[in-house]
This record gives sequence, C-alpha cells and structure tokens, in this order.
Amino acid sequence: MRYTARAARWVGESAEGTLLPDGRLEVEYPLGDTAWAVRHALQYGRDCEVLSPESVREEIVARLERVMASQGVVGS
Repeated sequence: MRYTARAARWVGESAEGTLLPDGRLEVEYPLGDTAWAVRHALQYGRDCEVLSPESVREEIVARLERVMASQGVVGS
C-alpha cells in the first residue's frame, strides 16, 4: 500500500516501509485476509492506494459501488 505524506507519519509509527522522496510511504503487508486489507485501506480513504493484489482493489471498488447504490448515487 502507498500512503500520502499526510498519512505516512501515522502509518510509519506502527509499520515499516519505504519512505519515498516526496514523503509518501510504501508498506508491504503479508496478506492473510483480504477483508482486513479492504478495511485498512478504506479507513485511510484517499490517503491510501492499494498497489496489489488486484483482488483487494476490486473488492474496494465493489464495496464502494454497493454503498453508492444504497444511497441512490449513480455510478461514474
């Protein structure tokens, strides 16, 4: 996962990763539970980008589409 510079300072307190020159932080987590990865990424919102695996990215999209549909929001 890649975190914005804003989130990097908090994430960096509990996870080791690679600090990029622009202040963003990349962290590789062992994936034992896709649901955990989805919840973790969503808690950071726009401050977190899931780089891989694709299955986590797809589940985030699906979950957000379900939320939008339940709110009557038309997809993009």
